[in-house]
Amino acid sequence: MSQTAVVTFRAAKETEYAGFLDLIHQHAADYLEPSLTLLGLDKTEFAHLFRTRGQVVSILADRAVAGFYWIEERDGTLHIHGLVIKPEFQKRGLAAAALAHLETGASPDVARFELGVHRANGRARKIYERAGYRVTRALPDFDFSIMHKDRPAQS
Repeated sequence: MSQTAVVTFRAAKETEYAGFLDLIHQHAADYLEPSLTLLGLDKTEFAHLFRTRGQVVSILADRAVAGFYWIEERDGTLHIHGLVIKPEFQKRGLAAAALAHLETGASPDVARFELGVHRANGRARKIYERAGYRVTRALPDFDFSIMHKDRPAQS
């Protein structure tokens, strides 16, 4: 795949969910288990939430599945539960493209975007900061920072 891949998005297919869950487990291996424990969830309950809460969108680069994002709209805020790019597709602007896509495609009711980033994931934090997200609070028990971005006023 070239650096200038054609990036597209579509609703995740049922056959992709297991692979996406595996990708989450690989990506967040150091902190997923402790976070689930703090939330009182096991892997099965987490998998159920992933399949049933919000929407999971596949990110494709030149028609190959390169990752996904998982979002949920609540009370005027679009929560980005996860944005994961497969290692072989990283450093190609796909995360930034996904953020731009979900921000422009959000319902008109969305006034704010929110996501969490683990302390150890400095590369992701830099991507979010470049996209205009700012840390608004810390969750020290989880080692996460919560970041927000207000939606620009619609004209």
